Amino acid sequence: MKFKTLITTILLFVFFSSTAQINIGSLEKPTLRSGGGEIKKPDFKKLKRNTLVFFYGEKDKAHLDAYKKAAEAWTFGKVQFDDIANKDTYAKKRGFSFVTLETEPVIEINNNLGTKTEVGCEMYYHFWTPKGKDRNTFARIDLFTKHEFVSKLVKQKSPEKKVALMYNEGIAYNWGPGFMKLYFRHMSEVLNAATTEGLKEDFEDEEGLKILEKSVLFYPEYVLTTQDPKTKTIASQTEEELFEDYPFEHEMMLTEDFDNLLMEDEQGGDYVLIYTQCGAQKHYNIYNTNGQLLFHEHEVKSYNLDDGDLKKIAKLLK
Repeated sequence: MKFKTLITTILLFVFFSSTAQINIGSLEKPTLRSGGGEIKKPDFKKLKRNTLVFFYGEKDKAHLDAYKKAAEAWTFGKVQFDDIANKDTYAKKRGFSFVTLETEPVIEINNNLGTKTEVGCEMYYHFWTPKGKDRNTFARIDLFTKHEFVSKLVKQKSPEKKVALMYNEGIAYNWGPGFMKLYFRHMSEVLNAATTEGLKEDFEDEEGLKILEKSVLFYPEYVLTTQDPKTKTIASQTEEELFEDYPFEHEMMLTEDFDNLLMEDEQGGDYVLIYTQCGAQKHYNIYNTNGQLLFHEHEVKSYNLDDGDLKKIAKLLK
């Protein structure tokens, strides 16, 4: 009887491999110790039936048609768009899940002085379903907020003012219709497969990566941007510095052109490098534009993409 009970308990959950920047199954970032995210099977089935409502703000209205086109990559149920101003109208409606833009403060603690100082903000898209007065998270996409906008967020005195500012003016290096299409493609693939592998915090598909020996690795110009975590000074490294130990073919693109590349449906897909700095969390991924994740690295209290990061990728190809 105990054995049957254990089996039943195990089957109540669907476990997911999480990629940290696209974190499926929990709001908090899983670690190797805590394992991957998990969604209870009844919630998973409900999520599949629900219509996903993506809330947009003033900053996205000019590109709304492109975002709707990109959302066709979401194959895990239906998706629709609505203005964040209409969010409260869904309070008593059933059959909906939601995507909202949210933030968390980055706090620096001085134990000697006993002070806590907000030194930054994490900005992310939160995917959730309502459950009574609570929310069940099923995914989170970390955003690389533009450095100047982080400073503006920190000055806001309340979480509500931060959220309002993000919806009106928020700018992220790694967000646009093309980025959205890639993320939705990857998330749909993972959710539809309902993988049980658990979390691989640092993930490599070594065989899949081998194709980079003879293929171009595309990357957006913003990966060259650096910021000193203490002085907040913004600078730019050169392509030669960043790719010094990466001997394979690579090509920089203007971020807008890179986003357009991600919107294309290329036969076989292109290979792209995406770097995300979310607070003190650094992620860098290599995707095939068809949604396949080939490489992921997650580092805590690490800032700026550097030549050592590209060197690590290059070692997997040799």
